[in-house]
Amino acid sequence: MDAKIPAGLIFRVQIGAFKAPVPNNAFGGLTPVNGETTPNGYIRYTAGNFDKFEDANAVKNDLRNLGYQDAFVVGFYEGRRISINEAITLLQKEGKEVNLSPTVSAGITANNNIPKNTVVAPVNTNPLTTNTEPAVVTRELEQINGLLFTVQIGVYSRQVTRGQLYNLSPIFTEKLPSGLYRYTAGIYNVKDHLSTDRARVNGIGIKDAFSSAYYNGKRITFTQAEQIKNDSVNLKMEVESPIVFPAVADVAPANNTTGGVTPVVAPFSNGVTTGPAPTAENGVKVGEEGLSFRVQIGAYKNQVPAEIAANFQKIKEWPVDNKLINALYIYTVGNFTDVKFAKQLKDQMIGLGIGDAFVSVYQNGKKLTYAESAQYLNR
Repeated sequence: MDAKIPAGLIFRVQIGAFKAPVPNNAFGGLTPVNGETTPNGYIRYTAGNFDKFEDANAVKNDLRNLGYQDAFVVGFYEGRRISINEAITLLQKEGKEVNLSPTVSAGITANNNIPKNTVVAPVNTNPLTTNTEPAVVTRELEQINGLLFTVQIGVYSRQVTRGQLYNLSPIFTEKLPSGLYRYTAGIYNVKDHLSTDRARVNGIGIKDAFSSAYYNGKRITFTQAEQIKNDSVNLKMEVESPIVFPAVADVAPANNTTGGVTPVVAPFSNGVTTGPAPTAENGVKVGEEGLSFRVQIGAYKNQVPAEIAANFQKIKEWPVDNKLINALYIYTVGNFTDVKFAKQLKDQMIGLGIGDAFVSVYQNGKKLTYAESAQYLNR
């Protein structure tokens, strides 16, 4: 099933990630298909070799219509996998324009092979990406002391437009050794806010956006951030400056209501149906009545991305629960009588690679806002 990836810049469509190899005919005759084993043991399959992002994007759309809901476009440069943002930056350095329209079709049916470079892309009319005004950078991340969390939205050259950043603000940057710049949006010191807005960024079209942490101007892991928080007595946290979303963005409201459009995808499940039995030692709580402490591990409008789902699948003792809030699936594990038990489980989740994990508080089944939760989280 493996096919050699050509030299230069190539776009492919990732169909999905699977724990075990799939039969050669599993993808309905799509060719060429590559199977790549990831560090966590999953095999991710990609198809096609495209010179143009638009062609790969069109195939991705058709694959999703055929049932491959996890399909998305990936880039390769000289055989090495790179982010789409890096790939688009390379094209722009060559003077090539890229159409990010999400509505193109390649006309693929279940019995078609993937065509190569046959799609004529329409004019991009997405109001979030057509703004050609220069992006405004609020501050350089290297100049910010203390601990902060932010949402990475891309890697570009210095000449980036507001449309490339989906008109999000405030924008922060970090210069990389390659000469490119890492762009992030928003500053957070509360993981609840961070996780929710990162999901909203994914929802408006920046599928590879993710949460990251910085300490005294340097990027660190979430595990390191948690250690710094635990070890520091007078820790300086940067003042929050949440992402401002453009008015035309199709995003969920920021409050804690159940409004918004219901997602059309089925929520994630790790296949575990029951958790540990409640004891005085583990603090497990039965039911939603009264005050409950849970560990939030993610918030997604659409399906959980394959690589994140792989980490969720590592959770063997607890069912991954979900609640629909503001058109987002809020995924949690555990249900406890006291915050100390939830904090222990949160640390376990971070150890599994779920860096966004944090403790959330519920009252009679309703998630409390951070302000409402503060008095309980600081016990």
